Amino acid sequence: MPLNGLPHARGKQLLIDAALRLAVETRSIRSIGVRELGREAGLNPNTFYRHFRTMDDLGLALLDQIVQELRLPLQELRRKAASSVLLNGGSKKNLSPVILGLEKAKAMTREMVASFFDFVELNSSAFIVGVSELHGSSPILRSALHNTLLDFSKDLADDASLLELFPCFSRDKLDEISCLIIWHFFHLTTRYIEQTVERRKIRLGAEKFMLTLIGGNLLIEAERTADLSSISDVLRAAPAHHGDFSGANLNG
Repeated sequence: MPLNGLPHARGKQLLIDAALRLAVETRSIRSIGVRELGREAGLNPNTFYRHFRTMDDLGLALLDQIVQELRLPLQELRRKAASSVLLNGGSKKNLSPVILGLEKAKAMTREMVASFFDFVELNSSAFIVGVSELHGSSPILRSALHNTLLDFSKDLADDASLLELFPCFSRDKLDEISCLIIWHFFHLTTRYIEQTVERRKIRLGAEKFMLTLIGGNLLIEAERTADLSSISDVLRAAPAHHGDFSGANLNG
């Protein structure tokens, strides 16, 4: 047992938890001082150096913990939403692949946006720190977060492929769409957390962005395959969700 009477793992966890609390206020892990961190954690400042060499090392440990806490729950919420869409779409199998994809997209956007922003409200500190460090002063943390968002994007594309949500899309197209959705949603989180009166508007904007992105690519796919009937169907069906796409406010 360490000299301060705390088990090694518990001391490290106290420092990580304290760093998260302080980083929410400062918006920068690097700006936290060792003495300030020790005081917040209730530990001798020298305890820091038993666990970490630099603040970047602590930041990586904190980000790793945040990812572990967010990644699986978000995947479970997303798969639950997708399963609901597939279950409710069973009676529409006679539709063309493109228009069926649009019907799935409409339901998927509602389910995914609702579950994502509900999750953001419950984990606001993690998202505030994540967004801040993505544009922060540490190249090490910026790179780690960039790779994390790519991993989250891959998770989304994997689920769409596994569940065959949009069989008319290639894997490359699923990767492209998933990446755009994850990055856009991630950057909306700070505004969503801070501007409580705007939350409904932000959710609707996120739905419009996601549906426009998927719907537009479905139109491109229909044109590529010369499926003129599907193009006509998509143009008729698309405005029914939130109004004409041309008037969508993609910033919420």
